Amino acid sequence: MNLLDSKATSDKLVELLDEHSSVSFAVAWATLSPNFFKELQNNKSKIQKSVIGTHGYSTDPRVLDWCLDEKPFIGFIFDRTKNKRNPIFHPKIYVFKSPRKWDVLIGSANLTEGGLKNNTELVLHVGSDEFPSSSLLQNSLKVIDEYWKLSTKRDITRTQVAAYRRKHEKEKQKQYRVETLIPELKIPELLSWEWSEFYDKVKRDEFYKHRLALLSQARKIFQSHKNFIDIDPENRKVLAGTVTKPKHDDWRNINVSCFGPTGSSIFAGLIDRENVHVFRAIDCIPISRKVTRSDFMNYVDEIKKGFGDNQHGLGHVARLLAIKRPDTFVPFNGPVKPGIHEDLDLKPRMKGTHYERYWDEVLAKIKQAKWYKSQQPKNETERNVWRFRVAMLDAVYYPKN
Repeated sequence: MNLLDSKATSDKLVELLDEHSSVSFAVAWATLSPNFFKELQNNKSKIQKSVIGTHGYSTDPRVLDWCLDEKPFIGFIFDRTKNKRNPIFHPKIYVFKSPRKWDVLIGSANLTEGGLKNNTELVLHVGSDEFPSSSLLQNSLKVIDEYWKLSTKRDITRTQVAAYRRKHEKEKQKQYRVETLIPELKIPELLSWEWSEFYDKVKRDEFYKHRLALLSQARKIFQSHKNFIDIDPENRKVLAGTVTKPKHDDWRNINVSCFGPTGSSIFAGLIDRENVHVFRAIDCIPISRKVTRSDFMNYVDEIKKGFGDNQHGLGHVARLLAIKRPDTFVPFNGPVKPGIHEDLDLKPRMKGTHYERYWDEVLAKIKQAKWYKSQQPKNETERNVWRFRVAMLDAVYYPKN
């Protein structure tokens, strides 16, 4: 039996998830940032009946997005009525179970960055090794099961998520208005641009039409081939950025060096030799449906296997992601890297192997930008920029004459 602070709780949750075959939990709030939630995403099959609350809209909508996409055994408790006498859903309990042992943690720590890192929290950890009776285990699972019956179970809908996101954003805007009084809230520059401002920045790049042509041709190739291995080797090299002067006529009059050619001989060799892990990584990213964090982390896992002991990083692999899904990914090399660091105020600075920060602190923030959430334009050229708008940040940061 141990009494844990927030940091010790975080470490213990990750450790126990690795040790046990299943986990159930009930928390008032959850966000994507804690290490434990990231491990849950990578161990979805271990999640049994679990419940997350949404009171005050403090749970991150992206948690709901992930549950909608991946269908883990997680239900949500929504604020049900305006009746203030309804009790607030506020438990924090985590139950880990294997055939011959169990662990229960009960205390004040939500599944959030505050609960598992920043706040002053206390959590009691009890394990079967020191508490042989299973009564605590059974009572804990019974309580979670009662919460499960009150929740959405696994049946959260896209309509519910959309409605929750709208209310979450309104709540955040209220907080922002209060915080602007003491002191003034600084919104990262990259997020504040209107669509017209973003589009004007793109057009200042002398190669922006080459970029559109490259991305349009790449999309045709990816859409007409189920797997990367099915694509002609010469086209694969162009898509991966390992050649600058392709032989195929399809690329005539297109500057294929846009978005930064991949100068790594190691990566070029993996593409040439049709490395199974690198090719499998590329296939992890869907060409049409929404890309999830799990898709991206599966991509990263396969890339790491492909590179083995060789050096790898976002400079090599984010460029290819941007070519395949320019609506979701941005290259992270050349002038883009320092530009995004400055305009998103990323601290500490990201390294090439900070894949999770790339998703959580760059891509997730970009999706909150005004220009990203803007309506699709009617003008054809402007509409093409909008379709590829995340990757086209490369044009925004490219040095101007």
